[in-house]
Amino acid sequence: MRYKPSIINKTMIFNLYKPIYNTTYAVWDKWLKIAKEKKLKIIIKTKQGKAFFDNVNQYLKYAIKIKRYYKRKDEPMIFYKIDILPFIEKEPSEGEYLKNFLTKLKEEKPREYEKLGKQLKLI
Repeated sequence: MRYKPSIINKTMIFNLYKPIYNTTYAVWDKWLKIAKEKKLKIIIKTKQGKAFFDNVNQYLKYAIKIKRYYKRKDEPMIFYKIDILPFIEKEPSEGEYLKNFLTKLKEEKPREYEKLGKQLKLI
């Protein structure tokens, strides 16, 4: 299977399907070098969710270098593995999203917050 990440708007997106184990995934150093040269952000999409990294150095800070031997037995492929579970950003539920919106509205535009609160009978 050929694998190639997507590059969209200064971001390299990896769609990873098979973990090494549990929630540990690895990225080939070839792609990380390209991302570093082009100063790209990194998004890793897995079945557990999405992990966001601002740059390659942030990813490498937590990653562990591993070597795997595939076609050439004398030349290993280098990967950087990471347990992405701590980096997965949980998407807010509808209730949390609404609560965050109302809190922000109350801080930034209190008059419109009061008006909306009266219309929704919150205040």
